[in-house]
Amino acid sequence: PAARGKKKPAQGFEPGKKVKTWKASPQIFPTELSAEAEQVLIEHPDIADVACIGVPHPEMGEELKALAILKPAATVTAETLIAWCRDRLSHYKCPRSLDFVDDLGRNTMGKINKRKLRAPYWA
Repeated sequence: PAARGKKKPAQGFEPGKKVKTWKASPQIFPTELSAEAEQVLIEHPDIADVACIGVPHPEMGEELKALAILKPAATVTAETLIAWCRDRLSHYKCPRSLDFVDDLGRNTMGKINKRKLRAPYWA
């Protein structure tokens, strides 16, 4: 047995060698953020329904994209809605882009099939 007070180094770790570190921010999954962004966007008076999905990003892997259905006669822009979200959430929790759609593809139970929404962006 090892002497008391002395710890064995972790496997793969050698004292004196530099440990690899990640320079980018910690990995954040869009699915974790989508609920918060959706909740903020649905509060906007011109939004009828909204869903947030993860779409490919060349440098970060994935980014958050919002798909929104506008209420009739609404004239709000995507930039305005993203700014609305940034005023109420941390910068990294907000969608980077927003598209307006006619339907979010809810099933008979009222759930949004996000896999179908993501498919065109990952093709």
